Amino acid sequence: MIRERQYIQTREGLNAFADELKAMQLPEHGVMIEVKLGKRTSAQNNAMHKYFTMLGDDLNAAGLDQRKVLKPGVEIEWTPDAVKKKLWGSIMKALTGKTRTRDLDIDEISKVYDNLHRALAEKWGIMTLFPSKERL
Repeated sequence: MIRERQYIQTREGLNAFADELKAMQLPEHGVMIEVKLGKRTSAQNNAMHKYFTMLGDDLNAAGLDQRKVLKPGVEIEWTPDAVKKKLWGSIMKALTGKTRTRDLDIDEISKVYDNLHRALAEKWGIMTLFPSKERL
């Protein structure tokens, strides 16, 4: 059965969806289909957001609050959102010109991670690995 939103990852899934479309009874006013080409898989998206959480936890455990890593002032612990916006986001924009993580392709995610990982390892000794299927 066709759902309002469907995520298709394989050729087989695409063929099955096309078969369902061909077999369906068209409503009187027709059907509108919107296609969005994915920039990354849902697994990559989950891994990226898991990384934001893990990195924030590692920075906090090392006593490296935002004040120490970014600028002096009031001590502020890291949250996944702060990691995403202040660390990942600034490097992402500098390297790709993009401001939204959803616009990154697979190679750009690796490029941003590699640069962030290297910078944190060199300056603070923080080496948080990017999650894999085994580490999600």
